[in-house]
Amino acid sequence: MHAKWAATLKATPSMCTSHTVLVVDQSGSMRTSDVTDYRHRRTEAKPRSHGNYQQALDLCDEILAVDEGNGACAILLLFLSDGKPSDQIPFLNSHEEIFGSQVRQLSEKFKNQLTVGTIGFAGEGTDFKVLEHMAKQASAGGSVGLFQKSQASSVALSSAVSLLGSKLSQTQTRLTALANTRLTGRGTLRVLETEGIK
Repeated sequence: MHAKWAATLKATPSMCTSHTVLVVDQSGSMRTSDVTDYRHRRTEAKPRSHGNYQQALDLCDEILAVDEGNGACAILLLFLSDGKPSDQIPFLNSHEEIFGSQVRQLSEKFKNQLTVGTIGFAGEGTDFKVLEHMAKQASAGGSVGLFQKSQASSVALSSAVSLLGSKLSQTQTRLTALANTRLTGRGTLRVLETEGIK
């Protein structure tokens, strides 16, 4: 049955009402042993590669291209990291500047369809400026941007992911209601009625 639905969505992407992309930082720093109820961050986050934010954000842009033109699709980009990107960047730029710009471009493309959730997954005293800036740039670009610090706890991580799932559901409900209003024309009728009242 899964293959049938996957083929249907691939053939008709406009049927998709939500799309979630999860990016997990895979850098060596995720091996730190500071998660309260796991051996280390990697056990909880299950890393497989390096923590290159720029490549990850480029890939997100490619993946989300299928949603362009589908204004009824709620999109969640969830970015889980300890806040230490592995990217080598040009001398005069900062990580915040480069990755914030990439997130803002995505946000400007998808506007209120997109929720960008950045989750800082590390112990106390960790610098999460890059993740915080990415969330701020999502908001500045017209999307919902949320930064959450999970305090290196699987319980806090679960809560952060649940909150983002709720935001995705809210966006999906709003977009579905807007699409239904457009289809029935009810919204337009109400606007015309109220414009005639003095």
